[in-house]
Amino acid sequence: MAITFILVVLLIGLIVLPLVSIAGTQRNSIKMDELEKELKQLKTQLANYQSEKSKDSAKEEIKKEIFSTPELKTEDIPVAKETVIKEAIAIDSIPKFESSGKKIAPVKSDFYDKITEQIRSMTSSEWETLIGGKILNRIGALAVIIGVGFFLKYAFDNNWITETMRVLIGLAIGFLLLFGGHYYHKKGFLIFSRGLIGAGIAILYLSVYASFNYYHLVSQIVAFAMMIVVTIISFWQAIKYNSLIISLFGWLGATLTPFLLSTGTASESGLLSYVAFLDVGLLYIAMKKERWLILEPLSLLSTILIYSSWNWSYFLPDMCLETSLFLFLLWAIFLASEIIKISSLKRKITLVDQGISLTNGGFFYLSLYWAVNPSHHQLMGVLTIVVAAAYLGIYFLTRKKRQGEEYLLTRYLFSTLLLSVCASFIQFKNFEITIALSIESFLLTWIARKDKNILLNLASIAILILSIFNFLFIPTAFNIDAKEFCLLFNMRSAALISVLLSAFGSGTSIRINDFKFSNIIKPALTYTWIAVLFTLITVETSDLFDCLWTNSIGSIQTFYKDNYIWVLVLEWIILSLLLFYYSFKRQFIPHLYSSFIITALILFFSVINGFLKFSPLSMFLPLINIRSIALLIVCTLLWLMLATIRRENYNFRKTFEKIAGISIALLLFILLTSDTRDIFGKKIDSFSEKDSTQLLTSTVYLMQLCLSGIWLLYSITLMIAGIYKRNFGIRIISIVLFGITILKIFFYDLSNLDTLHRIFSFIGLGFTLLSVSYLYHKYKHLILPEKLAVKNPT
Repeated sequence: MAITFILVVLLIGLIVLPLVSIAGTQRNSIKMDELEKELKQLKTQLANYQSEKSKDSAKEEIKKEIFSTPELKTEDIPVAKETVIKEAIAIDSIPKFESSGKKIAPVKSDFYDKITEQIRSMTSSEWETLIGGKILNRIGALAVIIGVGFFLKYAFDNNWITETMRVLIGLAIGFLLLFGGHYYHKKGFLIFSRGLIGAGIAILYLSVYASFNYYHLVSQIVAFAMMIVVTIISFWQAIKYNSLIISLFGWLGATLTPFLLSTGTASESGLLSYVAFLDVGLLYIAMKKERWLILEPLSLLSTILIYSSWNWSYFLPDMCLETSLFLFLLWAIFLASEIIKISSLKRKITLVDQGISLTNGGFFYLSLYWAVNPSHHQLMGVLTIVVAAAYLGIYFLTRKKRQGEEYLLTRYLFSTLLLSVCASFIQFKNFEITIALSIESFLLTWIARKDKNILLNLASIAILILSIFNFLFIPTAFNIDAKEFCLLFNMRSAALISVLLSAFGSGTSIRINDFKFSNIIKPALTYTWIAVLFTLITVETSDLFDCLWTNSIGSIQTFYKDNYIWVLVLEWIILSLLLFYYSFKRQFIPHLYSSFIITALILFFSVINGFLKFSPLSMFLPLINIRSIALLIVCTLLWLMLATIRRENYNFRKTFEKIAGISIALLLFILLTSDTRDIFGKKIDSFSEKDSTQLLTSTVYLMQLCLSGIWLLYSITLMIAGIYKRNFGIRIISIVLFGITILKIFFYDLSNLDTLHRIFSFIGLGFTLLSVSYLYHKYKHLILPEKLAVKNPT
């Protein structure tokens, strides 16, 4: 026990000495800052002194006061300028005067730098004063504490003094030291008196600790009350004698009190109430004594240490509500200090203040989450919103009181945003999170647009990206159960629409708040909202047909299952056209490129699904079916886009002409082939089992003959169009199609058709090829360049 007692004494000394050193350094730094300010003011006065003209009477007065010489020629003033400056620095004020004619030579700034360096560098006497007057005083106080501790230990070991008398002697020594400090303070020994007072306070703390922990003379409550009284005495003495060192003794004793008086059990309300009162007292003193800046971070440190120790050892889940109330109280105490600082325009918000604010907010929220979330998850989301609203209120207060301090405004706003994002993930799930994040992004975009704040724009984009990623990882993002689906009136649609509006709003805001990377971000946001809109149309249509398929039977069910892709193609065509014409109206390239991408997807799915058999064939009508209508509309889309691009004369006009021409020719070929095949397919499906095999075979022969004939007619039509339009690409397509038809006739028709059909097939092929040859010879002046046409006469 005696060894523990000595360790406690050493612990106090080892903690107090560094704090004393820090406080002394801080005080010296403050004094140096004040000295620099005075030097700057002095420099300004000297500059005014040199620029103004002096009067004759004032000049004589300066001669007498500074040089102590009855007569001094004006010409000697520039020569004695260093003497003037040195003497001027030594006096409290410099009289202003006007010169009679000659100006004093300007003083170089290097001279003031030398003065600053001399002030910063301490003389030997100053070092002697520091060591003999301050450091030895602190060490002496610590030696007294340790000596008293060893004396008491020796006396206790030899039973010289009873337990009660031991404590009373300790208290008496402590109060005697306080009285001695008061006495010597009145005598003018300021540093010495503060050392005595600090030692007295430490001995008082040790005496109370011994009365409870060693001798059990008083109960925990009484000992706790005695510790509080000692703490109050400490801060009272600190304020009375204007001593930061004494206040540090009080802080250390107050922080160690819960640990020194611990019995293995802890009352949450009593302990945390004590911490709250301690914080209020320390922060009040810190506000009254602006130079005692260290008290505020130390107060926060005490709070963190005491609460963390209690939480680690004694917290239980059923205590979460009471604990959360105390956490809010402790957080609000430091938050009130922030609000007072912000409202007080005379005081500058320093980096230390910012660090305290961030530490307070971070520790409070993490502690609140640790206490509340495991057993009250939904309540945690509400509490997070409350905290976010508090920081938003401080943001508006700061905006009103300190409008120019952008870094402070940004920090409070970002604190609000971070808490809002956390609340979204805590309170909601799946699509609800995406909606909440998108709304936050949209609101932030609105604020950024109003304030023209680029940083807020970037923050809104970050939250938007987070909402998109959340959507992508939702299991039912692209397939909702048919029983729960309602077109557009579902959580997925709400999520996609909210993301779309947020992306569109962010793009609009960035177009207004133009900055370095806006040329990259604006197109990216445009592609984002277009992709979201495309996704919305696609997934809603797909799930609608899935729902219709589930709730229908027979051929209607088959139609819904196999033809929803053509409905999608029609919807994509509308979207592509809107983007295409909007791009020409606004002259915004991302819309045009998005239209091309969607058109490419339309062509891909049209080609892949165009060759498939129509299902069900019982509902098939030649050219009046959803597949044929969609293919014709796609051709119309390409033709309209081609006509517009020709009119605008874009650089890629020729490339697009080739692609569009080939695409239209291919789509019409698919249309003719598929419809011809399905006409005969529908007829074949209508045959009954009683019909002969010969009838079925003849129908198949007729279908193949019609396909060959249609391909030949379509080929010659393309050739005529290519010759008339002088379009090399169309003529090449025609020749390729001729080649395909020839291969079909020679390798398929020749082997599988009967004699009569072969005759018609080959005769048709022959006449078609001869007609093409005739057209080439007759219109070679339109096909070939002029020089080649002369070299190859008919």
